[in-house]
Amino acid sequence: MIDGPASSFVTTRPENLDVNSKDAFDLANSWISTCLGSHGKCSNTSVPLPTRVLDLRAVEYGGLVKLCISQGKMAPYVALSYCWGGPQLLVLTTATLETFIRGIPLVSTPQSIIDAILVCRRLGFQYLWVDALCIIQDSSEDKAREIQKMGFTYSNAILTISASSAKCVKDGFLKKRIRREEDPQWFLLPFYSGGDHSRRSEEHTSELQSPVLS
Repeated sequence: MIDGPASSFVTTRPENLDVNSKDAFDLANSWISTCLGSHGKCSNTSVPLPTRVLDLRAVEYGGLVKLCISQGKMAPYVALSYCWGGPQLLVLTTATLETFIRGIPLVSTPQSIIDAILVCRRLGFQYLWVDALCIIQDSSEDKAREIQKMGFTYSNAILTISASSAKCVKDGFLKKRIRREEDPQWFLLPFYSGGDHSRRSEEHTSELQSPVLS
């Protein structure tokens, strides 16, 4: 949509219900570009990776996600915030650590994590942090150490994906949304019927109400 002269009076835009669409990702990329280019506190992308992250480089040609031991490497990464929704079938443990390093097949990965991988790839990010796959779940020492650092893990991420529409990790969050049934929102637009547009007189101005569905 191309904004016209009255666009500043329209405070809302129609919702894009397809969050997996090109338009949605183009908008997200524009927000990221604005954030990194205009916000001083966001422009530093050279941050230490968490202890472990998922390396997504092998997804395209191997269908695998590989666990990476960061060893202090500096790089931008994305964090996932989501609802487990019960016991997890796929978690990092002392027994699965070496297997995860060799590669986790996408076919065995829950949908919300697959969706997060897709988001990272479409936004151009290589590393993803997911608690279930990056913290050793059967090690009380590792869990205590990593949970203590979770505040930094999320705050240092270049962005955090909030999968709030998924009730459990199996649901995924890139499904097309259903429009909410709500009363229309109203806003006021100035309307000039003619004459000297530089003067806002009662004769030349009337207020029109227009609904916007969101």
